[in-house]
Amino acid sequence: MKRLLLLLCLFVAFLPSQSRPKVGLVLGGGGAKGAAQIGALKYIERFDISIDYIAGTSIGSIIGCLYAAGYTADELEQLFCGQPLLNTLTDRREDLRYKPFVRTTNGRDTLNYIFGFPALNFRKGCIGLLNCDNVEHMVDSLLALKGIHNFSDYRRTSFRCVATEFNLFKTIREEVLKEGCVSQAVRASMAFPVIIKHQEIDNQHLVDGGMMNNLPIDVVKSMGAEKVIVIDLQQGEVTIDDEQQRIESLSQLLKFISDWGINFAESTINTVLTLGANAAGALIKEDDFGIIGWALHRPDNRKYIENLHLFQGDDIIHVHPTLPGYDVASFGQQALLRMDSIGKYVARQYRRELAKLMQIANNSMGR
Repeated sequence: MKRLLLLLCLFVAFLPSQSRPKVGLVLGGGGAKGAAQIGALKYIERFDISIDYIAGTSIGSIIGCLYAAGYTADELEQLFCGQPLLNTLTDRREDLRYKPFVRTTNGRDTLNYIFGFPALNFRKGCIGLLNCDNVEHMVDSLLALKGIHNFSDYRRTSFRCVATEFNLFKTIREEVLKEGCVSQAVRASMAFPVIIKHQEIDNQHLVDGGMMNNLPIDVVKSMGAEKVIVIDLQQGEVTIDDEQQRIESLSQLLKFISDWGINFAESTINTVLTLGANAAGALIKEDDFGIIGWALHRPDNRKYIENLHLFQGDDIIHVHPTLPGYDVASFGQQALLRMDSIGKYVARQYRRELAKLMQIANNSMGR
């Protein structure tokens, strides 16, 4: 009997252990509201859940690339909330802060400053208020301390970020960046058109990934994630345009014109504009006329809703803080600290789900 028990124990001991589920972390875009992501991460860290894959868009790409490199949420909090971040993000020059207007020349670039803040500048044929050179240099320096420059340098946690290939009246297409210099990719991911100059990588004009995929759950799924933690900064309801409604609106618009001719009363202007937009959407495809097709169909909204259905039940923990009164430009120190606190509070509401995920991971690893 003892011999049988010994053989059984040896058999169990040499059974292949079940591998733990691969976990992805998704960090959405939202400008200054990214402070809420840091607060949420501070609470999530308590559960010691190993993160295998991280994907981020815009501000989520900055936080994500540093978090994947090994920076803790406390360190990110000091970076984002413990210093005047606005100056870094806006490339403000402290030596010019008291001068109403200064024009400087840097190589081929002519830069204008108003009280130290960059004004509209032309660079590589693109108009933009901000260069965000400081952000790229900051990210590159912080990653260098962890021995990371390219995407291939990540070892423990893989990282991807999302940008948009943008040509005003031609191509608008999502680009998942996973090769080359990380800091350049991050800068592209947050380059909001007109506000921040585009980033040129491999002859592509890249801008903010939020134009196409502001919550890249599909990216971590394609990387291999089986369970996902999502920190979503989207505020307000997101809906998908109904193509059938667009077609019906086209018919209504034609009938409206037939009934009223060209003598539109002021009270009917809003009706005409609404019907006209829907009608145009029925005629113009999503990938037609660049920004026009994008504005009429809003593929980013459709992708957002589709992504939220990629994982179901216990496979997704969707942390979605509500941030009333704050927007993408709320970079004041008090605002950042308050959003950080809100993010931590909302993440706490998922403590049972996080504990369950931690238990699953630990049991699978035989701890």
